[in-house]
Amino acid sequence: MQTLAEQNDGKVTTSSKKEFGYSKFSIEQDSLLFKGINTKEIEVWMSHGDKVSSLPNNFEFGSTIAKLPGNTKNLYA
Repeated sequence: MQTLAEQNDGKVTTSSKKEFGYSKFSIEQDSLLFKGINTKEIEVWMSHGDKVSSLPNNFEFGSTIAKLPGNTKNLYA
């Protein structure tokens, strides 16, 4: 997600909290990426030390953890 954001003029910064482990992924809005998934929360493995601090233009926040959809480019992370 960080690479996708940075390559599309978003901003990525080093997080003060580096973490890894299981986390809850919450789906905040419907999209093609989650078509057919009938739950709003999924347990996933996360490992990171950076964060997206500014979304690229024409991108939208779509979940509490890791979905970064690009409306016009059909890019997902």
